[in-house]
Amino acid sequence: MLPKVKRSSGPGTRWFCGNGAVRERKDGVFEVTVGGKLVGTYTRREPERRNLLILALSENPDVEMRALARAFRLTTETIRLVRQIAREQGVEALFARKRRGRKPLSPTVRRKIEQLFEQGLSIDQAYKQLKKQTSRASVGRVHKAWKAERAKAAVETKKEPKQTSLPFSVERAEDGYVVVSASRPRSRSVAHTVCVTPVAYSRSLSLEEAIERGGRYVQHAGTWIMLAVLHAAGVYDDAQSHRADEVDADEFRIALDAVVAALTLGQKCVEGVRRLETPSAPTLLRTEHAPSAEWARQQLRAYAGRGAVLFHLQQARRLARAVELEQRNRAVFYVDNHLRPYTGKHTIRKGWRMQDKRVLPGVTDYYVHDASGDPVMRMDVPTNDPLTSVLSRITRFLQRQVGPRRRVLVVFDRAGAFPEQMATLRDEKLEFVTYERKPYPLLAEADFKHTLEYRAEQIRWVEQRRKNLRGGRGRVRRIALRMPDGKQVNVLAVSSAPAEWLVHKLLRRWPSQENPIKHGVERWGINQLDGRKVAWYPEDAIIPNPARRRLDLDLTEARADEGEALRLLTRLRNDDPRRLRFEALVHRALERQQQLETLRLRVPHHAPVRDTELKGKLRFHPGHHKLVVDTLRVALANAESELAAELAPSLSKPREAKKTLANLLAAPGLVRLGARSVSIELAPAATTRERDAFVALLRRVNARGLTLPGDSARRRLRFRIANS
Repeated sequence: MLPKVKRSSGPGTRWFCGNGAVRERKDGVFEVTVGGKLVGTYTRREPERRNLLILALSENPDVEMRALARAFRLTTETIRLVRQIAREQGVEALFARKRRGRKPLSPTVRRKIEQLFEQGLSIDQAYKQLKKQTSRASVGRVHKAWKAERAKAAVETKKEPKQTSLPFSVERAEDGYVVVSASRPRSRSVAHTVCVTPVAYSRSLSLEEAIERGGRYVQHAGTWIMLAVLHAAGVYDDAQSHRADEVDADEFRIALDAVVAALTLGQKCVEGVRRLETPSAPTLLRTEHAPSAEWARQQLRAYAGRGAVLFHLQQARRLARAVELEQRNRAVFYVDNHLRPYTGKHTIRKGWRMQDKRVLPGVTDYYVHDASGDPVMRMDVPTNDPLTSVLSRITRFLQRQVGPRRRVLVVFDRAGAFPEQMATLRDEKLEFVTYERKPYPLLAEADFKHTLEYRAEQIRWVEQRRKNLRGGRGRVRRIALRMPDGKQVNVLAVSSAPAEWLVHKLLRRWPSQENPIKHGVERWGINQLDGRKVAWYPEDAIIPNPARRRLDLDLTEARADEGEALRLLTRLRNDDPRRLRFEALVHRALERQQQLETLRLRVPHHAPVRDTELKGKLRFHPGHHKLVVDTLRVALANAESELAAELAPSLSKPREAKKTLANLLAAPGLVRLGARSVSIELAPAATTRERDAFVALLRRVNARGLTLPGDSARRRLRFRIANS
């Protein structure tokens, strides 16, 4: 440092030499200082100015390239390319680089597009007329801006001085338009048409009316199997029982039918409702016309505010009580958590994602599956709390559902195997089995005196001393396993069940939960965001401090630089001229560590949102809308497993039962309406063996006496395969 120049730094300061640093201001401007004097500034949108500063600083022999790259948050390869371009093409080449991005739309074309929208044309219709002048994406952006301007003008029209709101009346016209009229008090009563927008709503039809409108040949008629199975399982009744009075029962039933049909067809999200817009959609959904995806989302969003949690818990109760009992009237449940990554534009909390071995923005989902691998419930926590924070609540909920005379055994992985959590479950008389976290003592091979068989492999085991949880928490059972590869794995449990049975349940965690979660992601889209609305994170909420995290990372880098310099220094002779250079690197790394450690004392690990740089940025996604869709996904996954279990014995490849079943559920069909029954003749894509299996499956399905939801006549459905 220069004389009388005090070296001070903050969380946003990164040093590239003894007297040079890059400082990030709160307004997003980066200041480059040398010797306490400002030599230049740049922003993220000005890479040319940044590269010019880098070029000038890299000419200084005292500046190390690695430190310079770290200060500017770049790689050494980027700096090398900047210097190469300037050396070969001149400094002007740094400013001649092509900017990425689309060409701005001309005012003339923009006015033409807006005029087409004023005439009532849609985005696709406007694009067809201006296809050679612009792209569809540009037409969509103009439509979004034009719509926002109209909404702003409508709000300004409604404003009245010294009046916070106006009384509105909404009328639904016969032609499907909404007219909003407002009467102003203390003045003449004047009707103002605030918005005139087509409403995508549908009236529920009877089967007779639906067939007259949509015809007897129905595309995707196989989805009626899922609709009927869910209706018989009480899904529709539970959903309607928690519906608010503002949500119309018939329209809500249509929205549920559309979403269930779209998910059954493999669309994974509500947007897949668009795939149902076929000429036979009125017959499929028993409505005047196919609903839009936006209308379906509005229906679910209106329902979610009051009924999402109640609907999900009611379904979880049904599924938990229906679990088959095993060893000594025990119900086995698997509990696990996975981070659902988020790649959008908003800033949300980050969490650890095990699959990627890194921290990513997202929401942690907690799953509960039964012993057969069928999902029971799902809950999300935007704060990304660990499994230990919700494990006790989930276990108590499951125990209340199965009743006091039956026991609940929860199986989880090492994420919940902490002494305090295990002691809490034991003290509440709840049973569990999990893996023990290392380190633990290794036993001699002769100590494993018992043998059990799992998947044609011999596993030796022994149960000796109980595991001491320490801290006055008591002890739990410990079962040591010697795997076929010779490795030792310890199992901890609180249960009176036999050791072999507990080990089998723990080893079945992957086929009973991890694989079903993967299937749920690929088949039903459980990782879909669904609800894209965001809300501000509470400013008084305590979160990990990002500034402290950056300081810890910088300190780790400084220690790594010191270690690397010392390693290279020990390889040099005492008279080697390079020793002075490496000694300077060690001194610089030690000095940087001292500064960072001093700064860390003033930066806490956790802080309220209002005291961090995330103030005004951090948001979260309210999960009610997604919870409704996920409840349908859970019900569909259980119905799929039930049907696949009946279909598998008749197939030559039983493991492909769910994939084969998907062909049946997406099959078109011919509908014939009778007085007391509805006959559906399906035409799925299948081999001869698969068609025979479908015939056997539909024979058992018809024996249930299934009916469609919303059918007041309760006609029984009769499915059959065409030409069988």
